Amino acid sequence: MYLAVGWLTCAGLVLAQDKKDETPAPSKELKELHAKLDGKWVLKRVEGAMGKQDVPEGVGGAVFNKGKYTFTMGPTTEKGEMTYRPGKKPKEVDVKITEGNDKDKTQFGVYELEGDTFKMCFAMAGEPESSRPKAVAYKEDTQETLFVFKRAKKEEKKDEPPKKDPLP
Repeated sequence: MYLAVGWLTCAGLVLAQDKKDETPAPSKELKELHAKLDGKWVLKRVEGAMGKQDVPEGVGGAVFNKGKYTFTMGPTTEKGEMTYRPGKKPKEVDVKITEGNDKDKTQFGVYELEGDTFKMCFAMAGEPESSRPKAVAYKEDTQETLFVFKRAKKEEKKDEPPKKDPLP
């Protein structure tokens, strides 16, 4: 009897562990965010301790794809994973940097997505979560950085001939 109860307890713990390791399905709100955000974005403006400046065309950008990102700024490239919390006020994002100068560091920030404009404000990589910005705006005398992106225009394929009107 004790053997049967012991075995059932062990089996229950193993099954519970398997369920604990499963990643929960993304919420409806998160799926909607990815649908709006995924794709190519052009970096338009950066504001931080080094000043506020518009970014020339072709110098910076990002590609977002279901929580993963690739960010480029001149010759520098950074990749990582983003965890969004759209239910927070302001909306929060945590970044786990997997490639680049700050590899293996985490960055805490807030974001705002309105139409074709995506803004993110971050604390410095490696700083504690308590350093997360309180608003999606650069605050003077801090190490926060604001990034402003615009959705990239869809490129026409140059290899394809122009489509003909099917009507004569």
